[in-house]
Amino acid sequence: MRTGLDTILNAINSVVLTDPEWVLAASILNGNTDTKHQYQALYEVLCTRGESGSVEMAALHAYFENLGCTPEDLKQKEFSNIFIGAVLD
Repeated sequence: MRTGLDTILNAINSVVLTDPEWVLAASILNGNTDTKHQYQALYEVLCTRGESGSVEMAALHAYFENLGCTPEDLKQKEFSNIFIGAVLD
């Protein structure tokens, strides 16, 4: 399964999974191999890389959309770039 996820990451011009990222992805997959779970796992990996608004994230979304995933399958969590302790001007 890791090879399959790495292949998808290569297809969207992103780097392959590190060992800790694979542990995260495997915990999200939890034995599931369907496209919805693959998307969710790679989405979380890209979020942990700080790429939630990146070209890679858009490419990931388009990749799975082309595989036939529905908008509900590709639902993304809300993202905020404000963190506690940030100085607001």
